Amino acid sequence: MVKHTPGPWDRNGLVIYTLGESGNNSFCCGLDPSFLPDYDDEETQLANARLIQHAPKLFDLCEKFLDGYYIFEADDQYQCSFCLVKHSKPTDFPHNCDCPIIKARSVIKDINDG
Repeated sequence: MVKHTPGPWDRNGLVIYTLGESGNNSFCCGLDPSFLPDYDDEETQLANARLIQHAPKLFDLCEKFLDGYYIFEADDQYQCSFCLVKHSKPTDFPHNCDCPIIKARSVIKDINDG
């Protein structure tokens, strides 16, 4: 189970926060401009902050995506809705190497394993 600060997260400039249990803002993370390369202008820094802000929603969507991508067919076969590989069980599913399912599983594993 992932131990990140639960979403939704909000943003004020380069600071990411969530509403704490007490109703006050609770700090999640922030981008320190002094550590950012000179070539990252303010627009790029704010775009990075927006991406971080929406990370919990992206993580939840990725997990939901993995829960619902099989298509059950009449001949008792599961079919990946992306790479169209069929298998009799939804586990240990062989996917094509460019399948988004493999990439989504990899992202979830990286987040969970740190």
